[in-house]
Amino acid sequence: MTPRSAPRRRYNSRHGGGVSAKTKRKVESNTRKNLHTNGRRLWALALSVLLGVLLPVSIGAQPATGETATGETAAVLPATGESGTRPSAASRKADTAAPLASDGVLTDAVSPVGTTINLFDYWITTQSAPDTTNPPDMDQGINQGKLLQFTAAAPRNPNGGINDYTGSAKPRTGIVQDLLQNNYPILSQGNQSLNYLFDPTLANPGKASYPNVRDLLQIDDQGYYYYDSALNFAQYDQGTNAFILYDSPGVLSGGSSGQAGQFFPFNVYSQVKNLRSTSAALNHYFGVTMTTRFVQQPNGTVDGTAGGTPVTYEFTGDDDVWVFIDNVLVGDLGGIHNAASLKIDFQNGQVFINGNPDGTIRDKFLAAGVPWTNTGSDTFADDTYHTLKFFYLERGNYDSNMKLKFNLVSIPQSDLIKVDQIGDPVPGAEFRLYYANDDYSYDPQNLIATGTTGANGYFVFQNPDGTLLSLNNLKNEYGGPGQTGKFALVESVTPEGYRSPPQIDLYFPQGYDELATLLSANPWDIGAYASPVVTSTLPDSPEGLDGTTYSADDGTYFAVVLKRQDAAGSGSSTKASGILFPATPSPAGRCRTAPLCRTCSPPPGPIPICSPWTAAAPTRPPSTTCPEIS
Repeated sequence: MTPRSAPRRRYNSRHGGGVSAKTKRKVESNTRKNLHTNGRRLWALALSVLLGVLLPVSIGAQPATGETATGETAAVLPATGESGTRPSAASRKADTAAPLASDGVLTDAVSPVGTTINLFDYWITTQSAPDTTNPPDMDQGINQGKLLQFTAAAPRNPNGGINDYTGSAKPRTGIVQDLLQNNYPILSQGNQSLNYLFDPTLANPGKASYPNVRDLLQIDDQGYYYYDSALNFAQYDQGTNAFILYDSPGVLSGGSSGQAGQFFPFNVYSQVKNLRSTSAALNHYFGVTMTTRFVQQPNGTVDGTAGGTPVTYEFTGDDDVWVFIDNVLVGDLGGIHNAASLKIDFQNGQVFINGNPDGTIRDKFLAAGVPWTNTGSDTFADDTYHTLKFFYLERGNYDSNMKLKFNLVSIPQSDLIKVDQIGDPVPGAEFRLYYANDDYSYDPQNLIATGTTGANGYFVFQNPDGTLLSLNNLKNEYGGPGQTGKFALVESVTPEGYRSPPQIDLYFPQGYDELATLLSANPWDIGAYASPVVTSTLPDSPEGLDGTTYSADDGTYFAVVLKRQDAAGSGSSTKASGILFPATPSPAGRCRTAPLCRTCSPPPGPIPICSPWTAAAPTRPPSTTCPEIS
């Protein structure tokens, strides 16, 4: 469950209430396409157990006078150049500030649940200096003291070093080691960590970091998340910490790709859309990281069925790209090269580089010295959790292509909401989650996760490495044998004008080993509670049990859980099920008719399984029970 300002593809309900699709879309400026479910299965529920904590402040506490809510919390770390200041990212290579987005801007961009995107700007001399020529002294800025170099004049040498241009789409493999160390790639040469490039908390005189950037991706009609620079120019807007996607490409090829449509996020579309990629007006040095936590579905398909859509992760572009899964290098597109492609197929575990087989996921793990536990298979075991980390660099001086497409099934994470006594969101409150003793005392060294509420009062708990916190993993690590299964949630920074609430005590209930449900131990004392959330997916055109097709834009849909998740806690289609009921106003005195509801008698549960009201529906006899749904 993401902060409410981010478009979501799923409906969440804490108490089984209905969610108005039309209202939700209006509030979030969402489109029908955003509601595609990867599996496109109406009756399969992804059962998520999340932390939702309501934190009212003490009675009488009011916002301070003049206090205003800021945008979504995403701390941008200062990085200074020679001037000691950081200009706007969007105007680094432009004479004027970025114009407000209007015509030609797409409104269906999404920020997937379970995916975190960080953006980085790099430079050698100053942040605003052109990067089409190398300075006399290359040992400064982002290059200072480093082996991996950003350069405007990479020598063409297919068999050269890590800073040479391969001259083709062939990547230069082996630049980084097979295993991440402390969450970041390590150079094979010299054992230098690349954390100075990809860690948003680590300052560098040649880097500016923009963590938790939103709205780079869209969803296609098959349920894939995607971005393609050949279709849409992506312009980063620092004010909203989000991408602006245009309905056409920008920047012409100045290199060998010949592609009309390049990826230069720190430039203004209207100013560079007709320029060549070799123009001095463009910012050529930047990086992106993307972290996605996902569950391996049964059969390696989105909906868990044998004939379902395979789960895949695909990328095409340049320059360096490294994809790690559970800290193991699975996709290696390192080096300064032309656009190269990577595909990982989670159904059979096969990996492809430029369309050619490059081993399997199993092969990659064994090569890295990591034990492989799913004997007899080249892919992961069903219902297991994994983390994919994508590292991308543009460090040459020509084309910058990016095409990304994936349909990973994300893991539900834990979120928090804080509101005041009248229900208004409270932004800017910082929280820390600690592992606690039996009496809920804790050692400050046992910090698990942190978060800061945004303008809507929400945040999603994150692990120290930036991945999203899952209750299943939390229970596995802290709720097993010899563990207390107890936690302390502490508000470490309270916004001005509010009182700090007492410590919130949380625990996993004993005797329910199969459930990853976190409860509040002191709700009546502090006014905070934890509750599970059911997440159900809904396609554009839901189909009823009788074959009737409905529109996801009309009316209200209710989700009824028929079976809770099993001990694995996966919420996959083979372990949990449910039914979504369209609820529309009915003509007075008429009942719905359907194969399972001919006499208007409800099945077990509060809502009958019925098709829409029709003129042929029988008049309701006074003695017949036929609950109205509105």
